[in-house]
Formats: sequence, C-alpha cells, structure tokens
Amino acid sequence: MYCKHCGAQLPDGSKFCSKCGKSLVDQAAQAVAGTAAQPAGTPYVQQAQPAQPQTPAKENKPKKGKKVLIAVIVAVLAVALLAGAIALIASLIGKKSGGNFTVSDKKTYMFGGDDDALWIFNSGKLTEAVKGELYSSSDYKVAFDAAEEKAAILVRLKGGTYKLLYFDGKNVTEVASADDDVFDDEILISSNGEGIAYTFYDENNDPHVYWFNGKKAEKIAEYAYATAISPDGKTVCYRKYSKVDGSYTSDYRGCYYTGGKEYVIGTNCTAFGVADGAKFVYFFREADDGSYIVYVQKKDNEDTRVKAVTSNDYVDGCAFNSDYTQAFYQIENKGTYLIKNGEEPVKLTSKAISPLLTNNTVYTSNDKADMSYMSLGIKDFEDPNLLWQTLDGGYTSRIMKLTSSGTETVISGDELYHVVLCDDFRTVIYAKDGKLLSFDTGAKNPEPVELLDLSEYSDWNTTDDGRVVYYADSFNDIYAKKGTGKAVKVFEGSEKVNSSVVFFQNKLFLVYENELYVSDGGKAEKVSGAGNEVKNLMTSGSTFFLQNEDGDLFCSGDGKTFTKFYEN
Repeated sequence: MYCKHCGAQLPDGSKFCSKCGKSLVDQAAQAVAGTAAQPAGTPYVQQAQPAQPQTPAKENKPKKGKKVLIAVIVAVLAVALLAGAIALIASLIGKKSGGNFTVSDKKTYMFGGDDDALWIFNSGKLTEAVKGELYSSSDYKVAFDAAEEKAAILVRLKGGTYKLLYFDGKNVTEVASADDDVFDDEILISSNGEGIAYTFYDENNDPHVYWFNGKKAEKIAEYAYATAISPDGKTVCYRKYSKVDGSYTSDYRGCYYTGGKEYVIGTNCTAFGVADGAKFVYFFREADDGSYIVYVQKKDNEDTRVKAVTSNDYVDGCAFNSDYTQAFYQIENKGTYLIKNGEEPVKLTSKAISPLLTNNTVYTSNDKADMSYMSLGIKDFEDPNLLWQTLDGGYTSRIMKLTSSGTETVISGDELYHVVLCDDFRTVIYAKDGKLLSFDTGAKNPEPVELLDLSEYSDWNTTDDGRVVYYADSFNDIYAKKGTGKAVKVFEGSEKVNSSVVFFQNKLFLVYENELYVSDGGKAEKVSGAGNEVKNLMTSGSTFFLQNEDGDLFCSGDGKTFTKFYEN
C-alpha cells in the first residue's frame, strides 16, 4: 500500500505512514475511534516539528538561504514518540489539544478566552497577560524554556498592534510592541528561560537583532537576523548583512554577541548552536559553489576549528545535549557521528540512530538558522544507560546501548513498531511479529515477555509506567491488561466516546455523553466531581484540565476533585 499523503510505499495494513507520520485511517474511522484532532484555531506550540506559519513578505529583507540540515532526527523522534498516536488507543495521549489552549508538559498553561484576554495558569495561579485586547482567542504564539515554566509570547492585538511578552513563571513583562507586523515569527528563548533573542524590522524594513536579558531589551546588531541563543540566554548568534546604496549585498557575516562584545565567525557563516559564553560555536559556511561545510570551534579561535561535515556529505539531522558541549549528527549512507567538547568527530555506528526517549521527555527543535536541529535534555550521549534505536524504513530494527567498543544490541527485529520507553528508562514495550512484548533492559538475563496477541488488536497504547496496556477490538470496545494478567473490558462501544481521551497519573480518562470516566486498569468508573457537561480534557504534568460545554475551565491535581479557575 501507499501513503495517501506523501506517496511512500508501506506494508499492507499500516495505520500510519512511517515516513510522514500521518494517519492512514479515514477520517470517519478516526471520529469513531476517538482520535484527538487538533481543533481549528489552536495556537502554535513550539514542539518537535514546529509549525511554520505564513507571514507577509517584507520587502528589502535579507534572504535566509536554503536549508542544509534535514530534520530526520526530528522525524525519527516524532515517529518513535507519536506513531501510535495516529492509531486508535495510541491517540489517547492527546496532551496538547482542546479549545484554544497552549499547554506545556509541566507547569505553565496558556489560553485565549472568549473575553479576548490571554490567560496564564501557573502553579495554581491565574494571570491575565492581555486584558481584553487579543485580536482573537488563538492569535498568539508561545516559545517555552526547557523546563516549560517560562515563556516568550508574541500576541496580536486589536487594531493591528503586536506585543512581545515575557513570562518569568510569576509575572508578565512587556518586552516590545509595534503597530505593525514587524516581529520575525520565530522568537528564540534560552533553555533556562532567562534570555530571549528576536529580530525586529524598523520603518525601512531593515532587520535588527535584540536581546532581552529578563529585565530589559537592547539592540545588539543592526542589519542582522537572529539564529541561535545559548542555554543560559547570555550569548546570541546572528547573521549580519551589509547594505550598500539601499540594497543588501550577497555576502553576510556570521557573528555572536556575548559579554557585551561582538565576535565575527567568518564571511557567509551561520551559527546554528552555541554553548554558554560561546565556549563552543557550531556553524556552517556557504562556499562560492553553493555547497556547505559544517564546523565547530572554541570561542573566537579559528585554530580550534573542527570540520564536522564536508561539502560532499548530506547531513540528515543534528541534535545537541543539554549544555551544547556535545552534538550528534547523521551523514547519509555513512552513519552517525558524535562531537564532544569541540574535538574531532567520532563515528558511533554505520547506521542512522537516535536516542530512545520517553513520552514525557522534554526537547525542543529549531530551524532558525536554516538548519534543523534539536536540543535534548540529555547530559551525556555516551551514557551507558541511554538506549538508542536505529530505524529502517520508519520501523525500529534495533534497540542498542553504546559501549567503549561500539554498540551492544539489546532488542532486534525486522519490524519493531510503536516502541515505547517507560518512565523507568529501562522497560521497553514494542510490537513485533504480531505480538506486543515487554523487555526489561536492566535485568540480569532479560527475556521478552508477551503482553498481548495483536492479531485482532492492532491499536493499543500503554501508560507511561508500562503497568497497563489499553487496546480496542473490532467492535471498538476498550480493554485493559496489566502485565500478563487477564484482560478487563474498560468501556463498551468506544464510538460513543468523544475525542477527548487522555492519560493522567497512569490512568485512562475519557468522556462519554458529557460525563467523565476513569480507568486504573479496570472497568471505567464515573468521576462524580467532574459534573455532567464535560467537553474537553487536557493533561499537563501534575495538572488535569477540564472544559465544560459553556467553556468554563477546571483544574485538578488528582483527577477526582475539580476547581473552577476560569469562567467563560
């Protein structure tokens, strides 16, 4: 069979495309199954594959240049984490959906109300960021820090005014405002949330780079375009242009600003990643023939420059560790490489691999510098406890660990699909040869344990701790199974269940005829404290959200008792 979205050839009976990740189940079937579709007007959220909103062209604007790193790592992780979300029970994850919410995975939640206000809910406190001026309930964009507690928010107000706001976890500060769409759409926020870099166009449509240090904003470069920011938010990289007789020249310079001083990397260079204090700067250089070479160097020292990728290599993706002292990347048909502390690259394997992450892993991506890359919350890519996976045609073919002598295969197979790493970082649940299996990678003599025969149940998902597997049969009845125990029918006729179905605290929550039900591995029971007008469910970290038919919002810390924190 072939994907109806991108045309990729796939195994018969596939529920999702292993290339583009889109569902192959028809829309009617998804509605019956309860797939949580993204509502129209849902605001942009920075995540693994960020949306690319269209913006009016600005005349006289320097061109960004073509993409040189294709985010296959991003796609790999998206498939690994979200592949099952296309299927029936896998779609129950649904953590970022419903209404006009922009929901992070930890503490900060934002939504545009019907009162044209922008609200922020954080640690039990409700803050009105914009008071009745929002152009529409979805006209804002959010970039979260790595902890997803702080945020940069670009809002469009009535009358055409735009504002850039900063939320420090408690208070909202106005960073800048303008009466026109003169902010570049992508706002860069540091991993610690204490620095923002953005590009602002003046009345002549000339771009300038500004840096906000959490208290005030200052212009740090003229005729420039921001490309990267360090984890501590104190170093900003940008591409700087020259303007002669009102027109920009074809040449540009790659620069970075730190400690109150500008440093030049080189002509036609663009930095796409930088460590604190520019200890390591990752950049690519565009040659006269249009080819690209990728380098890493130590601060302001060309003698330390290391060539990571030659102009003849095709790079499939790049990812950084938490402090940008390490980067791993893939070269087509050559394998995966690791650079540590700016030293020469080391080949990890001859195939393309990526870390196996849990559903709750926080990671961000960026293609601001025309190079798609990810920043992962992993301290050391050579951690012996870190699991890696290699994909063949979109399916995982091996789970492995890195060793001093190469790699050690933990799980292998021609087609491992919907691979889930549980929150203990050692239990892997996966489907293989028509069976659903569990494997404890930390056991002394590990052997796979069969959880379910998938011959009749191809749609499934598991709680984050791996304790309970939920699945559905051809009659759309939902079942739960704890380990190798006997299956229990959770709900009969899930076609009557609305699309708002989520996991929270390793329990399954669903809405049936506007009432909330919960399953802890057994038959679903009605939640008495949720009322009888439930419409949408949302979960995020330690908070459970509920929206009723009137648009009122409720929160809960246990999924049992709910407090109204917003009345529509």
